[in-house]
Amino acid sequence: MFAKLARTGLLIAAIGVAGCNDSSMKDFAPHANKPLPDKILASMNAKGMTRTSPVMARIFKEEGKLEIWKAKTNGRYDLVASYDICKWSGKLGPKFTEGDRQAPEGFYTVRPAQMNPRSSYH
Repeated sequence: MFAKLARTGLLIAAIGVAGCNDSSMKDFAPHANKPLPDKILASMNAKGMTRTSPVMARIFKEEGKLEIWKAKTNGRYDLVASYDICKWSGKLGPKFTEGDRQAPEGFYTVRPAQMNPRSSYH
């Protein structure tokens, strides 16, 4: 009985992996691959920023604001856009343990490999 279940599980896994090829993956995360809006690109160009320059995000919990900053060609950062945060979990204050529904506070470096293009939290 166990051998039959194991074979069935392996077959299902093999079918699932076989479906993961490059041609189907391009549609897997369409939101992450959307181009920047023309309005944002024009604002960045006017401020001396490139599309690929470093990005910094600042979040103000109490005010409910998210700010996006980008490096200009001179190395200084300038504000690109500000957004209202419409919903969050937890209360104001630091995160103490995993699962406490609090947002972490502090400074973090996020590299491209750490990004999740399939996230539905955007």
